[in-house]
Amino acid sequence: MKEEILVMFPLANDVIEHENHWVDIGSNAKCRIDDMVHWAVQSNVDMKIVFAFAAGTDLAHADGLTLATLGHDYFMAEYGSLEFDSIVNHEDADVYGTDPEIIWGVKEAQKRYPAEQYKLSFIFGTQRRHVPRVEKILDWRFSYLRAPVFTTSQTKEIPLYREAISWVKLMLGDGRVAQRVQQLRRANPDRFDRA
Repeated sequence: MKEEILVMFPLANDVIEHENHWVDIGSNAKCRIDDMVHWAVQSNVDMKIVFAFAAGTDLAHADGLTLATLGHDYFMAEYGSLEFDSIVNHEDADVYGTDPEIIWGVKEAQKRYPAEQYKLSFIFGTQRRHVPRVEKILDWRFSYLRAPVFTTSQTKEIPLYREAISWVKLMLGDGRVAQRVQQLRRANPDRFDRA
């Protein structure tokens, strides 16, 4: 019988910057992690639980720590005593935006826990306004996954204009125009990303 693995995937959100370096994740990202850890502890599921942190950086911070590393640092500082494993993107700065973040995290989990030996399930954590886009990405990229999206508490919601732009980028697909939009997004991050 295959071992069951539940991958808890709090999607990246805000970051704290000091002297042009990212030094910590922001309060929204911490809420996502806290809510998901609380759920994992309270749910008493009979599976191995793994937390995934996938996000890279914007271009201005590409030589610094990834959002995934900062998220994992917070996770370990707060919950390191719990018996959870983790998957962390420490190096790939290009994993920036919801679509690349989900793709990287799911593929890394599948590499670490191959289908011949493990039965993988995912739960993604994000805020209410972001849920439909996350569900669409999962439907398009990984329709075979059992992957509910967990609505976490937030200190602030994604602005509607930003969510609309992200939808346009997603609808453009993987072609050259979408790649150019992604390059511009990484080069010109929204102030919402900063705590």
